[in-house]
Amino acid sequence: MFSTRALKQKVMPGGVGGIDSSGPAAYRQGRKFEVSTVQVDPFLQASLAGGDAFGGSVSTGIQIPQVQGSGRYLIMLARAKFNQGRRVRLVGIRQYVSMGATQTNGTPEGSTTVAEASNGQALPLVAGVLNVVATAGFPAGPSTLTIDTMIGPQSFTYTAIGSGTTFTGVSGGAPGSSLTLGDPVDGPLLPSSIYTSYFEKPIVTPRWRFPDGNISWHVMALQPNVPTPSFLGALPIGVTGNINNQAPGFAFNNTSGPAILGNSGMGDASYVPPNGGRPFGVPLTPDLGNIHDMRWPWDSANSWRESVDVPINDPCDIVLYASVQQTNTESRNLPSLPRSPIACSDAAGFSALAPEDQFLLTFPTNAAYWRIAGALVFAENCDEYNPSQQSVR
Repeated sequence: MFSTRALKQKVMPGGVGGIDSSGPAAYRQGRKFEVSTVQVDPFLQASLAGGDAFGGSVSTGIQIPQVQGSGRYLIMLARAKFNQGRRVRLVGIRQYVSMGATQTNGTPEGSTTVAEASNGQALPLVAGVLNVVATAGFPAGPSTLTIDTMIGPQSFTYTAIGSGTTFTGVSGGAPGSSLTLGDPVDGPLLPSSIYTSYFEKPIVTPRWRFPDGNISWHVMALQPNVPTPSFLGALPIGVTGNINNQAPGFAFNNTSGPAILGNSGMGDASYVPPNGGRPFGVPLTPDLGNIHDMRWPWDSANSWRESVDVPINDPCDIVLYASVQQTNTESRNLPSLPRSPIACSDAAGFSALAPEDQFLLTFPTNAAYWRIAGALVFAENCDEYNPSQQSVR
């Protein structure tokens, strides 16, 4: 027979994502339920299959804009509403963030390799000469080249093809690197063959961050009936009508569900966060108000086993925010591959790195924070509830 401890679904009137919520809450042993980040997935939305099994376009997490805006991205990940007279405790938190990158693929107009005459040639080149095995199939120029060097693919331009085995007027390459005999050399991609691949990797090292980027997490308590959403003054340029006209997953000032919050349009570099990029409300507890590490991994079962234990003194809303400083892929310092002094091998040095650093070295020019999600786990009707504890309002 099936166990009676299986998950049960219950719909409750009154709010969003909590014990007084109109949305579904998953219950299980101990009368626990979870609210988490569910939003429109731009990749699922655009899929040829038409979304998920029911034709929808929602998924877990929010896509982080890939360009560093004019302020930290303030993101509401989960929100639970509690009315007067409830006995509820926050018993678990879950965190998820990933890094991602894109790669343009296709068939090059020409392919060859670096010849002996350019072996060890120092970079960058400035209007120099590149010696290759052959130039058949490459555009006459001016055009572009991609050379897969020891530190990864690098971009170059050339003005013309010299003899049958040289490119002239070649410029490009990272300072301090060099060419090696046999490095693959490709011309521009045929337009009809171009497509984009997407790569995503969860961040699992608790304190890892980009050299110029970071994420903080905030569990906050809000007074009930905070305006949700609310416009401050005139609508931002390019936005008309009401809140329903905004981009999926984006809300102005504050909202009742998962979203990137802002006081401006969602045009990446023009983005302006509300409240200076700081979360609204007051910290639920001093230690939960500003978290700087991946303390509660998304896939850890401990989130459902009282990883925290905080009484909720209602009425209030409990909100999990993230404040994201996106990395700037254009101005940050590019990492270099460490070489193991004992094994005398680049591969040995690479394998010693954290998985996030390996991903960054694989995509040094465009790896960035990619997707973020969070969840709050609550237990209701708790016998140990102590109404004499200090209010979080």
